[in-house]
Amino acid sequence: ATNLSELVYKQGQAGITKATVEITFDNTDKRQCPLKYEDCDKIVVARQVVIGGRNRYIINGRNVQREAVVTLFHSVKLNVNNPHFLIMQGRINKVVNMKPDEILALMEEAAGTKLYDLKRAQAEKKISNKEARAAEIERTLREEFTPRLEQLQKESENYDRWAKASAEIGRLGRFVVAWEFYEMTSQHRDYEGRIGELQGMLRDKQEEVLERDNDIEETREEIEECKKKKARIDQQQEGEFARVNEQAKEANRSVVKAQVMVENKENDIKAE
Repeated sequence: ATNLSELVYKQGQAGITKATVEITFDNTDKRQCPLKYEDCDKIVVARQVVIGGRNRYIINGRNVQREAVVTLFHSVKLNVNNPHFLIMQGRINKVVNMKPDEILALMEEAAGTKLYDLKRAQAEKKISNKEARAAEIERTLREEFTPRLEQLQKESENYDRWAKASAEIGRLGRFVVAWEFYEMTSQHRDYEGRIGELQGMLRDKQEEVLERDNDIEETREEIEECKKKKARIDQQQEGEFARVNEQAKEANRSVVKAQVMVENKENDIKAE
């Protein structure tokens, strides 16, 4: 068949969508059994082709990868990819006419060493791929991650310095706050003491002012009393002055009258 789907009956048009081929091996001789199958008396290998799907490989009812089937046959010196272990009718001449390297390959497959050569080649290829991948990873690390890592290390160092500086600033800030609180508390106590002194001085001044106000009031009362006394004295003096003045006037009138009488007497005397 040129297409695996042709192995399915009528290529699935009859309702059958898969084809399965199965081989059963007698595994009772444990001396020649494949690795990891020592507990199985028989080994059933099946391949299933599904229309529109992928192939399935089955060993003893368990789905496996194709490589597991190839490894199974290699372990018993059977190479399904190059079946020299089975010489078909009409191919004897081809085997006889093989070149030395082809005969060597045939002998290696028959002896089972070809499996290890293939494994070694696969391992070497895998190692080469891994080395190439490792070189690529190393180059990526060297060209991309190492500079980035160095940058991150610098940033980490800068962050550490910043964190230490921030912690130191915080510590100094707390110290400053504590010192300011202590200073303010001391100043507050000093201010309270000063305020107490000023309040005492204020009370003293208020008492002094009150005493002065009382003195002023007493002085005002004394002034008013003096004014009243002065007014009475002035009034008395005015009355006395008027009386004395009247007496003086009366005396003047008496004097004038006496003078007139004297003059008249003198005139009378002169006239006689």
